[in-house]
Amino acid sequence: MSSNPVLRFFASLGSVGIFLVPLLLGAFGVFYFFNITFLKPAQTNCAGPVPFTIKKNWGIEDIAKALEKENFVRSWYSISLYKEHGNVVPEGQNTIVEGEYEISPCDPPKKILAALFSGKRVSHQFSIPVGAKVADVSTLIEETKLAEKREIYEAFRNERLMRNLGIPAYLPEGFLMAGTFSFTKPITAEKIVGTIIEESKKRIEKELPNWRMKAGELGFRPYEVITLASLLEEETSNPSERKNISSVYHNRLRIGMPLQSNAALIYGIPDFSGRITQEDIKSDGPYNTYLNKGLPPTPISSPSINSIEAAVNPADTDYLYFFSRGGGKFTFSATFKDHQKRRKEFQSSK
Repeated sequence: MSSNPVLRFFASLGSVGIFLVPLLLGAFGVFYFFNITFLKPAQTNCAGPVPFTIKKNWGIEDIAKALEKENFVRSWYSISLYKEHGNVVPEGQNTIVEGEYEISPCDPPKKILAALFSGKRVSHQFSIPVGAKVADVSTLIEETKLAEKREIYEAFRNERLMRNLGIPAYLPEGFLMAGTFSFTKPITAEKIVGTIIEESKKRIEKELPNWRMKAGELGFRPYEVITLASLLEEETSNPSERKNISSVYHNRLRIGMPLQSNAALIYGIPDFSGRITQEDIKSDGPYNTYLNKGLPPTPISSPSINSIEAAVNPADTDYLYFFSRGGGKFTFSATFKDHQKRRKEFQSSK
């Protein structure tokens, strides 16, 4: 008789063993197939989660077949099976929210399905810096792959959208406040732009609740305040000097003197070379504040809260002139003669 205990066991069963052995082998084969097909992950070596997009109006079978096609699961039927019998579907929820998810093909089908039913989609973030322009923000958004730069720029130029948002110009340069924004796909360019502008406006109202009233007291419309604040933002990164610079601009506006803002002039020059020339100063254009009196037609960047506050709270001075000494410091004068004298002294001391 064989020394193998397993064989001895089946031999002891006699004729019963003839039927039992195939039955057990068949059961083992079914279990093995079920385990490999429905329980095991599709892959065993993964660098990490990867994107998976659920499209609009997809049902569970559409999602399951897409998961199989993209090698997240071995069989699409495993997803359908777990959906009905896996106890992973939240009560009262029969559909999965469309959008972009991050899942791993090294996770078992049950875990993948639970992740999709959680509705936790990929969040795309970008941070707008102080002084940003429409072109800057359009590039930032494109880099997140939320929308193409062309789509974002067209949304910024959409007059209907800007009108609905209460922006009197078709390029809302002044209403792109610094901060971090987060969006999930799918989303339209108009929705992204609208959210940024609305959040920026809310922040201004929250941090400077009386700025509109002060603007009226100064004889300014709110949009003009944002325009002036954008000039202050571009003039200096030193908040402590902005109220003095604001007083210079207010004094010039009051007497009808051109603002002579280099920042505004540069904004209006396509493909600026990096150096202002006499030809630039003499060129005709709406942003040439050497030739044109008053404020430029639109903001030239998005100002900080500090710059908006300085625009409605200028220092009480008689200054009409200033020049930069570097390091965020400026020298101010009430007369052109004094301005020239101080500038000459500063240059000779260098």
